[in-house]
Amino acid sequence: MATALGKDKKSALREAKTYDFTWEATSPGGREKKKGEMNAVSANAVRSNLRRMELVPTVVRKAPQPLFGERGVKEAQLVVMVRQLSTMINAGVPIVQSFELLVSATSGAGMKKLLKGILNHLKEGESLSQAMAHFPKYFDRLFVSLVAAGEQGGILDTILLR
Repeated sequence: MATALGKDKKSALREAKTYDFTWEATSPGGREKKKGEMNAVSANAVRSNLRRMELVPTVVRKAPQPLFGERGVKEAQLVVMVRQLSTMINAGVPIVQSFELLVSATSGAGMKKLLKGILNHLKEGESLSQAMAHFPKYFDRLFVSLVAAGEQGGILDTILLR
């Protein structure tokens, strides 16, 4: 009976509800400040993940839920954004400027928030793959890994188009 109970606990953990959190942390010496978003089951889980990343958490808050009437980001919106980004990179437009253009051309509140979040990370000096990794709800590990490979190989526009 103990094994059946153990299996039930494992299933419950897999099906546990997760929440979006915003966080601020510093490097161990306190010299560098970082901000980001993370999806986790609790604020304590976020703190634990930050410590594993060798960061010292200073602020962890549950991210506000979308306002009434505001919708999230649809897959079709992401597909269009990635194609537009590929076109701009192929044309030689720098990534930060590309995201600034995408933000200004986007009307949906959810998509605009996502693009601004990525843009903020890019302005902090992160690569595109690192910036996208902060939003696992929209960009899974495979996608982030492909973007990282495209960045390293100098073929980001081709990878994004595919």
